[in-house]
Amino acid sequence: MARLSDPLEGGVAVLKFGGSAFADLSGYHHGAGYVADRVAQGRRVVVVVSAMSGTTGKLQEALRDVHESPTPAVSSLMLTTGELVSVALMAAAVERLGVSAVGLNGNQLGLTVDGPTDRARLCAIDPTPLRGALTEASVVVVPGGQAADDRGNTVMLGRNSSDLSAVAAAVAVGAESCEIFSDVLGVCSADPYLVPTARTLPRVSYESMLLFARAGAKVLHGHAVGWAQEYGVRIICRSLPPEAMAATTIGVGPPVAAALLHERGDVWRFDDEAARESAATELVAEGLDANPVDADERYLVVTHYGNAALARRCCAEGEPRPELWLLTVLHEDGSAEQVILPRSDGRAELIRRHDQLYRDQGPSGAISRKARSGKSGLLLGSRGI
Repeated sequence: MARLSDPLEGGVAVLKFGGSAFADLSGYHHGAGYVADRVAQGRRVVVVVSAMSGTTGKLQEALRDVHESPTPAVSSLMLTTGELVSVALMAAAVERLGVSAVGLNGNQLGLTVDGPTDRARLCAIDPTPLRGALTEASVVVVPGGQAADDRGNTVMLGRNSSDLSAVAAAVAVGAESCEIFSDVLGVCSADPYLVPTARTLPRVSYESMLLFARAGAKVLHGHAVGWAQEYGVRIICRSLPPEAMAATTIGVGPPVAAALLHERGDVWRFDDEAARESAATELVAEGLDANPVDADERYLVVTHYGNAALARRCCAEGEPRPELWLLTVLHEDGSAEQVILPRSDGRAELIRRHDQLYRDQGPSGAISRKARSGKSGLLLGSRGI
């Protein structure tokens, strides 16, 4: 595993706060207090922030009220505003504690990409901008999921890609790890909202985590895991509030057992293998996820991230099977099963297969419902458009 740049003297902590951290404005103060504690320990800090919970969805709804099929450039221009609000609020909260902070835009991060502007693929990391910003302030706050195209315009790395920004920041400043804060205790053996007996896993290997992403788990962005593996960055997933002790470390380690239901994946059936391969290639080129599955027939499981029309065009030679879901079962020996099953049976089968894996263990604790920020309409007003 290579290292892009040497660690900065004194070390840099890279912390990512997801939208669930900002259910209300007090979340910025709470996060800022944790950041200030790290600075008091002699560390400089890069803070990656998502938009307030629910904001991006509201912005997307408003945009589609105006135009049902906006161009990727217009979509990225609209949707990136949510993270920038969080950058300003977090920087202000840190400054209020007497700690110097600077906020950056997506095109100031040294991340370059290719592909569509609303779901671009990270292709290079220049460490100079972030390292330079850390010489000006103890804390640098950056927007998650944003980068710059070859013309310097801010673009999106796709939905839920703030994890990728955190890993990229760690690579840029030579940090050995980055910390991801969310509303669950860590990486679980199943979706804890669906499986009461889901276990918090103390350690997950890079390889297992890549399988999680491919199976539709919403825990971490798959490309974030790939970059972390390439540069040897450990990803530490832990819950809010930050004082909680439970955490999962993603890095070098053995496989884990898990059961994963791909509720976001549309299933397409293909008669011809060449047609399926062609569709998968086109989907990946468009920045969408395509997972071939061979069960009783040839299937392609597609995660379109809101681009359903594009997915239909790429899969024109296939047959949509909206009544089906993909269930993936990972075993401790590293093997994986992929099962296509009726949606009506999906959640019950998920619980059954998970409990077979963890037959003698109890639940890992209750999980609360994901909060939506009361301020998520800040840019649109309480009624939107």
